[in-house]
Amino acid sequence: FILYLFFMHIIFKERKDSKDVNEYENQSLVKSVVLFIFSSLAIIAIGIYLPIVAKEVATVMHWSDSLIGVIFIAFVTSFPELVVSFQAARIGAFDMFMGNIAGSNLFNIAIILVLDIVYLKGNILSAISEKNVAVGIIAVLMNFIAFFAIVRRSENKIFKILSVNSLALITLYIVTIIISS
Repeated sequence: FILYLFFMHIIFKERKDSKDVNEYENQSLVKSVVLFIFSSLAIIAIGIYLPIVAKEVATVMHWSDSLIGVIFIAFVTSFPELVVSFQAARIGAFDMFMGNIAGSNLFNIAIILVLDIVYLKGNILSAISEKNVAVGIIAVLMNFIAFFAIVRRSENKIFKILSVNSLALITLYIVTIIISS
């Protein structure tokens, strides 16, 4: 959790590339806050039922819980972040785009602190399968590659389409799916 706060400080300390976006200056603050609260509550309500439905899908399809978590739950819970990141990139708010992705990853890891406190049967990390240990290690490696790409700022692409870093991330994601199945 301390590392989460530290990295959030680093991310928001440097804001060189942010642009002043006035597209929404005529929208009222009250309307924006109400819409934000409503959207947040809808996401929470859906999030409560998501693991229940996912467990049923895993049982019916005879798939592992890890595979359902890595593919389906991760996609569904990350989809709002994808939309926000896409919109931020579209309007040129690249710091917001990266802050959303990095902040979400860091926050998801920091959630372990809260879950460990409420899990009364010991250390919550001792209750996960070995598959998920491998998935966690790959996730850390993928975060490292993403941040390395930002620091390095290489613009080299394979066939002018895909960077080496993106190819590495896609490959690691496929490996994660194979490990999880």
